[in-house]
Amino acid sequence: MITTLLMTLEGSVPEVSRCVNVDDSMDLGTLAQVIDAAFGFSGAATHLYTTGAGELRQVFTEAPGAGESDETGLTVSKFTELTYIYDPTANWNIHVEVLGYSQLDGPTPLLIDASGPDIVESANGPELMTKFREEARRVCAGLEPNMEVTPLLLSFMPVMSPERMLDRLTVADPVTVATRIGYVAEEIYFDQPGGPGSPVPGPALADEFEDFLDSRPELRDILHHDPNPDRNPTLIAAVAEFFEDRMGEPDELEGFDEPDDNVIPLFGRGQPAPTHPSELDSTGEMLQGFVALFRKPVTLTSRGFLPTAVVRDLVRMMGLPDGLERPRESSFASVSNARRFLTGAGLIELDGNRLRTTERGESFLRADQPVQEFPTELLLGFEAVYGRRAWRHWVSVLGHMYGIAPYAGWDRSMPEDYEAVFDFLCHIGVLHIFDEELVVSRDGRLLVGEMLASYGG
Repeated sequence: MITTLLMTLEGSVPEVSRCVNVDDSMDLGTLAQVIDAAFGFSGAATHLYTTGAGELRQVFTEAPGAGESDETGLTVSKFTELTYIYDPTANWNIHVEVLGYSQLDGPTPLLIDASGPDIVESANGPELMTKFREEARRVCAGLEPNMEVTPLLLSFMPVMSPERMLDRLTVADPVTVATRIGYVAEEIYFDQPGGPGSPVPGPALADEFEDFLDSRPELRDILHHDPNPDRNPTLIAAVAEFFEDRMGEPDELEGFDEPDDNVIPLFGRGQPAPTHPSELDSTGEMLQGFVALFRKPVTLTSRGFLPTAVVRDLVRMMGLPDGLERPRESSFASVSNARRFLTGAGLIELDGNRLRTTERGESFLRADQPVQEFPTELLLGFEAVYGRRAWRHWVSVLGHMYGIAPYAGWDRSMPEDYEAVFDFLCHIGVLHIFDEELVVSRDGRLLVGEMLASYGG
């Protein structure tokens, strides 16, 4: 059923509220995305929900600790009111109240009403926003400025005139708010199993533009602060750059060749076919290429995914079909697996919202024979993707298939997920297609042998 929610920012002057229709099966994790879009939060900070008070108080979070509950375990149908706290270190508290069930039969989430401005997230709460609005009004009226507030006002919103500042701090454009909520609806739709986003089809242009904005924080600042961003010359130039880049040819990736028409399909994947076994790519060199992408820390998107620029590089390195204009991490299982592999191997690590190489990763990049020098790390990478027990089974299967010190005591039956695993192994150079057969590379043979020895084979 469709439920109408009234969401009000506590302590805001003028009142900041949003009325939104949502499906009552929506959990709090997804609702957080709707709230962030409705009020203009970037989504970069953590959040939590609270219900009740005193001994009856409950806390729902993304990563619940002692005494807390998982936010995905509570749906809209199971509460009448609660408080959404965005960035617990600030003072952004949203009171969420169920107004009732809607008789409208239409898509959700759907914006019904937007009252008051979008938030200025860097103000850390409505109190400073109120001071900013009062000061903008004084400046617009020609009154003597308050020098304790005006410098802050100009530093927080430097891209507009006083009149536009006052407008920005008074009202929000309902079309802009509805569009942001529409992006969330699209994300929900694309993330559904079997939906357009699973597993191969590409993202909508809106998702691509979101990734572009994530890579340009100054543009996010303009969108949050300028009530008429469509007139801002900096944003106009950036949007022109965005579409020009999409219309042009993809950038060449130095050191890697574009796939040609000499392709042998493997489980829906295309890979250039070598003409001689000696031309098989080195697993170590391929993995070094992956790790090198993170030498300059990579900032993740607001939803924690790799930016499209890095996904594009990985897609090319792996020889994946790159017909998508702006590929997403969730569109390619091998790209997601590669990220888990490198993290599990300790070659890259998450630092805040950025992925960067570790000291071990830098040593891996300097190694002349990385597979020989880092077999334990690579084994841990595979276990991070498939789990220790499942990967031990796979090592036994590979050892048996290619006569690499097979161990008769292990289960050598082919697992049900063999197509996906073979796919990934091909994408990282362990296996290759040669003369229409699936063969193991030199590095792959060595690596499987090392892992068999590690498991006691």
